[in-house]
Amino acid sequence: MKNAFFTSLVVLLFTNGFVYSQGQPKSIKLTERTTIKDTLGNILKLSDCSEYINADGWIFQPEKNEQGKVLYVLLRKTTKAESELFSKTSVSAIKDKEIKTVKRGKFFLPTTEEGDLRIRRRRNKQIEYRTNSNGVTVKSKFRIVWSDDTSYALTPIGTDVENSNELRYKVVEISDDYYIARVIGENYLGETIKVFLNK
Repeated sequence: MKNAFFTSLVVLLFTNGFVYSQGQPKSIKLTERTTIKDTLGNILKLSDCSEYINADGWIFQPEKNEQGKVLYVLLRKTTKAESELFSKTSVSAIKDKEIKTVKRGKFFLPTTEEGDLRIRRRRNKQIEYRTNSNGVTVKSKFRIVWSDDTSYALTPIGTDVENSNELRYKVVEISDDYYIARVIGENYLGETIKVFLNK
């Protein structure tokens, strides 16, 4: 039973390709072989971390090298600002009228290897377009669900993907030209992405 619990535990961590789409990132399993460290650099066993897995105030943060490969997972307490991100309430700096600008419209996400990811969002759908290296435009469709005023999740349309352990994008800043969203999971605080408004 104990072994089944630990081998079935999944922590959602991002791969490098995530920034080329706002869709669901890939996940990797947190197993007995995963290196987990505390803030003092001590290596922990997965069994030592069981009480922190669903506890408020604790996160598993992947530490990556320059190439984006996960070296180990850091178990640490959240800061006050991070606790605000995990909550279902809006980040205090965002006004209600500003959030309307990100709920529908046209956006783009600059990428380095390929052309910009272009996004069209309306109602409960998000359509993404990117041009591959052969000059062919690839179209992806997602269902967008706003779980609260400033958080949304994306599910590919036409798949059977369930969002039980979904990651969500929480809008943390809005300007006239862009918005910044932070990737949030139940015990996971991910990267920020800067999405530009296409005016």
